[in-house]
Amino acid sequence: MAPGARISATTRLAAAALTVALAGITACSSDDGARDASTGTSDASPPPTTASSEYPLDDTLRLDQVQVLGSHNSYHVQAEPDLFAAMMAVAPEITGTLEYSHAPLTEQLDTHGIRQVELDVFADPDGGRYATPAALPILEKEPPTTRTGGGRG
Repeated sequence: MAPGARISATTRLAAAALTVALAGITACSSDDGARDASTGTSDASPPPTTASSEYPLDDTLRLDQVQVLGSHNSYHVQAEPDLFAAMMAVAPEITGTLEYSHAPLTEQLDTHGIRQVELDVFADPDGGRYATPAALPILEKEPPTTRTGGGRG
């Protein structure tokens, strides 16, 4: 990010929500207490604290009591019709699960109240790994010559 550039409120909120969601998943990964079906909270008492780890709000709200609205594969866009048809011909049982698109991230955050997103990130340290999608030769298409921005949030 360029020096002096401003970060939008939506971006800050998304980063905060992602941090809380990840912390919540980690904190909730092993809970032996029974759950109240109406609230999703544990009826088990919080673990005892020691004087060195006590915090005045420990008994107010715990991470395993936080719930947020989220989307899975939040950046997913359904393949173009010709690519989708080719995928269906090869692996219909898998391709059928990909027949959907999410709204752009900014719309999910601003309009739909999403506060947890899942983004699959793949390393490309040298760049260009995804410049020529493998499906293009199969579909006898040329790679794009310029970026169009994609319109995704």
